[in-house]
Amino acid sequence: MNFYYILIILISYLYASIPFSLIVTKTFWNIDPRNYGSGNIGASNVLRTAGPVAGVICYILDFSKGLLGAGLPIILSNLGYIKENHWLIVLGALTAIIGHCWPIYLGFKGGKGVATSMGAILIISPKIFLFFILIYLIILFIYRYTSLAALVSFGLLPIIGYLIKHFFSNRIGILQFLFFSIITAIIIIWRHQGNIKRLLSRTERRLGEKVKLEK
Repeated sequence: MNFYYILIILISYLYASIPFSLIVTKTFWNIDPRNYGSGNIGASNVLRTAGPVAGVICYILDFSKGLLGAGLPIILSNLGYIKENHWLIVLGALTAIIGHCWPIYLGFKGGKGVATSMGAILIISPKIFLFFILIYLIILFIYRYTSLAALVSFGLLPIIGYLIKHFFSNRIGILQFLFFSIITAIIIIWRHQGNIKRLLSRTERRLGEKVKLEK
């Protein structure tokens, strides 16, 4: 395997493994999100426990993981270190998502991959991202469940990618995108098993619903 391929995998995984939500909330708010709400270190749970400022900061940092994972192969290709390879972009993106969900720094117990996956989608295809995020926001606005919005939008992602490909060009081919979107959807759904149970039992917290912290 090319040295740069290994470099992309290592950088994407190790950067995505950084638990920004845990670092930010413990450093500036003295809160460990793992002890409250869903116990997840994702931006949604940070929003409920530490507030909107912390939630936005953590979302942006997690989003950057997907940007780097999918963007690094493109950067190296533009610089001439490697040849353009659509599968390598997919590999970098999926490695970042896996790194966020199963980070080496936290014993492979991480977030649910939503923000990181969104960052990767934006790099892979800004046009698909626009349609994707529109569906996400519509579901979120109507039902105010971030988990439901993620499940629906990522579940529809392969269909969105397939349809959009017939009208717009993407950074990767349709075969590569379908592979990426199906694997990503499986990961997102798998990581949201607890949320699915709470949605069915109607105990899932809505967006903006605060979690009471112990003093």
